[in-house]
Amino acid sequence: MGLNVEKSFVERRGRRQPRRRHDMAKCIRETLLALGGEAHRTQVIEQLAREFGVDVRHIPDDLRASVIRAFEDIVRDEAKRADFGFHLPFGAGSHRWAVKLTVAEAN
Repeated sequence: MGLNVEKSFVERRGRRQPRRRHDMAKCIRETLLALGGEAHRTQVIEQLAREFGVDVRHIPDDLRASVIRAFEDIVRDEAKRADFGFHLPFGAGSHRWAVKLTVAEAN
């Protein structure tokens, strides 16, 4: 199941926004790692928007929703959550997102 992103939105931006949730989840993971392993979801969304060439003062709702949906879908699925290492350090309903480092990433 791909992301529902307007074609015109994707075409007019710098770096292409991922079309699949799995790809978006990879981008979220990379961003969380770059931010030290955890951050508020607003910070993650803003950083991804920068990478996609979007003005962070005017982040489109569809981009914001795609990022949140991708993270939440992974967190809800136990197997995927283990694969990506996503977790909510302050529990369900928290907007603080985190990723657990693998042994290779920690070294």
